[in-house]
Amino acid sequence: MNGDRWKYGLWALLIGVGAMLGGVLVVGYAWPVADSKDETLTAVIGAVGTIIGAYFGLQVGGAEAETAKGQRNAEKSRADDAEQKLRAAMLLSNELAAAMPWDLAEPILEKHRPNLQ
Repeated sequence: MNGDRWKYGLWALLIGVGAMLGGVLVVGYAWPVADSKDETLTAVIGAVGTIIGAYFGLQVGGAEAETAKGQRNAEKSRADDAEQKLRAAMLLSNELAAAMPWDLAEPILEKHRPNLQ
């Protein structure tokens, strides 16, 4: 998809350059009023240049948005994996604590009781 985007961008650039050259030829040789040639040529080149610039700006913005979306999805996947590992560790910890004899568990509970309240 990304290669197609730039292939179409090249076509847009070539069409835009062709339109500018066509405008130069029409204004330069076929325009009847000599005084307004510069203004007309400026308008033609400015309009086509603006359209080409907007096209490439949108293409680059779209490519950056796709990159950001991919990075966001990768980060979410890593966060989900970390959360699953934390839950598994907590379950294991609970099972080990439940299996521990009271005489070993009581000193540990007393040590951590202030953090639990």
